[in-house]
Amino acid sequence: MVRRKSREWRWYDIDKSEVIVLRDLNKLPVFEEELISPNLSLCIYSDGIARLLYDSQEVSLHKNEVAVLMPNHKVQVLENSADHKVTIVVLSADFVAEMQTRALTYSYAKFHQAPFSELTEEHTSMLLKVVDIIDYVSRSSEQDLPHRHDLLLYIVDLAFELIHSSRQAQDELDYGRSRNAKLFNDFCKLLAEHYVESHEVLYYASKLGLTSKHFSKVIKSLVGVTAGEWIEDFLIVKAKRMLSSRRDLTVQQVAMQLGFNSQSAFCRFYKRTTGESPVGYRKSLADNITIKGNQYKA
Repeated sequence: MVRRKSREWRWYDIDKSEVIVLRDLNKLPVFEEELISPNLSLCIYSDGIARLLYDSQEVSLHKNEVAVLMPNHKVQVLENSADHKVTIVVLSADFVAEMQTRALTYSYAKFHQAPFSELTEEHTSMLLKVVDIIDYVSRSSEQDLPHRHDLLLYIVDLAFELIHSSRQAQDELDYGRSRNAKLFNDFCKLLAEHYVESHEVLYYASKLGLTSKHFSKVIKSLVGVTAGEWIEDFLIVKAKRMLSSRRDLTVQQVAMQLGFNSQSAFCRFYKRTTGESPVGYRKSLADNITIKGNQYKA
């Protein structure tokens, strides 16, 4: 079976700025491929409709809805309405890790399984005002605001408190799934840390204290694919990223960095999963990629 193509993706290189606010976007780029970001993105919809795939499941987002897109999940924008407007707060991986250690009243794990929430008009307005402050602080220097980092942590936490308070009823309905959501969160983190060491379901199931059968059953119930298929999709995203952005690496070097024991094993895996060879993929990137009217240089 040929899977949907995926590639790694981030809004911006935000490691130094920690937080970036993208204001009132009226059109998101529409891609033919699923994308995976290492960053957390908080998306607040103030008008129109966006249709997208989240972990291969189609959803529509409308005015006064918010999406908390956690790292390492698959997202594909399919369509935007003409009046679409969304404000996006993008958080670096290190900033998110520090936020999670400070969270006292709720867990971020729930957003892995249930990232979408409906807000009241009042909550949307309040949240956008908080985002205005986040934007101001994030653009300030340490000289202007000596405690800039701590201020950002407090204000971003306030934004999540507003989301948390508006979705309490939803969280009560999702309570029974929270343990499985945490399991999936832990799996995503383990895979990002250890994919070079192992591509085997048993390896990750053992680290989580589960049998392979039970582990795969839980992952399938949450995201619609088996744990093995999720690992394969993750590796393909990493492979495409290296093949496209690291032209200095040979296919054999890419294979080694992904944890394959030989170039031939990597090529067989890549061909079986995507329907083309790594060399063929690189060759296709030599031309401009036209995606629904938008042109991107490979």
